[in-house]
Amino acid sequence: NRRMRMASEGLLLQMDGSPHRYNGKDEWCLIAAIDDATSDIPYAEFFLSEDTINCMTVMQKIIEKKGIPYAIYVDKAGCLGGGKRAFFNQFKRACSELNIRIIFASSPEAKGRIERTWDTFQDRIIPEMRLRNIHRMPAANDYLQTQFIPNYWTPRNTVVPHCLESRYNLLPKNKILREIFCLKEYRSVKRDHTLSWNGVIYQLDSPLKYSIRGQQIELRTYQDLSWVAFFAGKPIELRLVVTPERFKLAA
Repeated sequence: NRRMRMASEGLLLQMDGSPHRYNGKDEWCLIAAIDDATSDIPYAEFFLSEDTINCMTVMQKIIEKKGIPYAIYVDKAGCLGGGKRAFFNQFKRACSELNIRIIFASSPEAKGRIERTWDTFQDRIIPEMRLRNIHRMPAANDYLQTQFIPNYWTPRNTVVPHCLESRYNLLPKNKILREIFCLKEYRSVKRDHTLSWNGVIYQLDSPLKYSIRGQQIELRTYQDLSWVAFFAGKPIELRLVVTPERFKLAA
């Protein structure tokens, strides 16, 4: 038996990724969320894979469009904080900064609403894109978001919730989504005010007049793969150190 829906939208989103050859040739991953109360799809997008950054992108788009959900229901994929990555995971950390509760499903059947959504998408969107001669991901995402979801999915599959009051919360003014839905890593400052990150040595290039040896530098990698270093919550400049080995490679 199917369980009762949540009473209000925003109380629970089921979120998942579905790998498939949506264009008939390349394997893409469709990452989407569905509202448990209404079957509304607040956001969906095709990606090359289901990874941390892409899941963050979907979550950020949902919040920009609808607000902050109370909880999300996901499987135990490592990129979402399941399995061996339960004790620290970037996606879980980002959600915790916004007080979004993550509930892990014990089986695919437990999140049946999103699983049935994939069946519908694969049955309908693949032939629809083929008829429209859509083969590339940008065009597929445009069709998915501006035509398929609003014109096909929403009128046929969404329902009116038991309670019309939305439970999505507004984003607090002091929260910046770009600074939350990014990868945050930490490196210790060495005696000579350098640090090592991704196999490269950087020199702290800043006006600090005192030693911060042993202090932590936070490195944030954003969804566009640009990155910025922070110390004590403020950006700090890093300068690439050209080692003899790197100089030889460059030569």
